[in-house]
Amino acid sequence: MTSFKILFIYCLCLSSLYGCSDLDALSTGELAILPERLTFGELANDQQSLTAQVQIKNIGRGRLPVRGVRLVEEDSQPELFLLDADDLNRERFIEPDDFEIVEVEWTPTDTQPDTARLTVTLGDGSETSIIVTTSDVDPYLEVTSTPEGRRTMEGLELSFLDAAPNRVQSATLTLRSLSLAPVEIGSICLLTLDGECADDAIDGGFRICSGLLDSPVDCADNFQTMASLGRLEELTLTVFFQASVSDLELSSRRVRIE
Repeated sequence: MTSFKILFIYCLCLSSLYGCSDLDALSTGELAILPERLTFGELANDQQSLTAQVQIKNIGRGRLPVRGVRLVEEDSQPELFLLDADDLNRERFIEPDDFEIVEVEWTPTDTQPDTARLTVTLGDGSETSIIVTTSDVDPYLEVTSTPEGRRTMEGLELSFLDAAPNRVQSATLTLRSLSLAPVEIGSICLLTLDGECADDAIDGGFRICSGLLDSPVDCADNFQTMASLGRLEELTLTVFFQASVSDLELSSRRVRIE
């Protein structure tokens, strides 16, 4: 009888001991950051920024002490920002099964993707982080003309069919950047029939000049073939065509912009 009582008390103590340990674990807050990786999608041409949400959730059984939230980019040019950052960097508790919403804003300044780390600091100084990434920003260049050209699958088509022999006809091309990031134009080329860039942008009765001009006589000697356009900035070109009396066939050329 005595040994049974001792064994019973011993088992009861062990059961009580482990039970208290499990109870302490269950009563501690536990952090979860959702999603585990935040990736921004592509921007529409009319969008200047995107906002995404991160959920800081307490999946434990006790209160979760939070000290702050910070966002650190790998790039020296800031593009990612925490909205209401001051409110996020204060001590508070998140109750069990409750959560906070952290909003991250992306405002690109170039075409390159960006990476950052969002970190949550708890009351005991421990930290948990997730990666925040952005997509490439595709450059978007709007090309319009005066008089208005015809849009085809191959691009903008300008007609000079009304040009009288030995008379000059002209059209204006306007290149306008609708991209948030700068659009780098590396080449503006009047193509020959062989697909090569024509010298001085002159070939087959056509000539391209920089600026808004009334006559090809006003063309600069060096045609501007490169440009960097910020958002809504424009580059104006004038296309001249002069048909020769001896030309019996239609003449056409392509302009390539890269």
